[in-house]
Amino acid sequence: MKELFKCILLDIKNLSQTDKYRENVRLLRPIPGIALLTAMVILTEVEDFHRFPNSERLASFIGLIPMTKSSGEKQKVGEITFRAHDFLRSIIIESSWVSIRYDPALLMAYQKLIKRMEHNNALIRIAKKLSNRIYTVLKYTKTYEFGKTDNL
Repeated sequence: MKELFKCILLDIKNLSQTDKYRENVRLLRPIPGIALLTAMVILTEVEDFHRFPNSERLASFIGLIPMTKSSGEKQKVGEITFRAHDFLRSIIIESSWVSIRYDPALLMAYQKLIKRMEHNNALIRIAKKLSNRIYTVLKYTKTYEFGKTDNL
């Protein structure tokens, strides 16, 4: 079993070095919480980031936006949507745990959020911030700027 796992990891590493993925993996790896395996999951599951006109659409695809119910003038915002790419959402959320340990800007945002909401809800917000960073890096082929602060 261990040999099979090594073989699969080697195949993923080789795939990441192909022309199709090499540049995007290079752009994603500096983001705290994104290692080779996570980068390849993101790239293979989303495939083309240019199909999303903005980072909100990517967050919606992943499932990091709240459900909304509206009727007439009333609108209610609830928990995160059940319509999601469950595997990708879980990968991004797990990466968020690592991100808040290594990125001071995300840690500061997380600490600010947990003062007004539950830890899990705050982590979902951090996961959305992480997806925004992923989107920006890949859509505009910009190198990630470590520790850059952004608005809550």
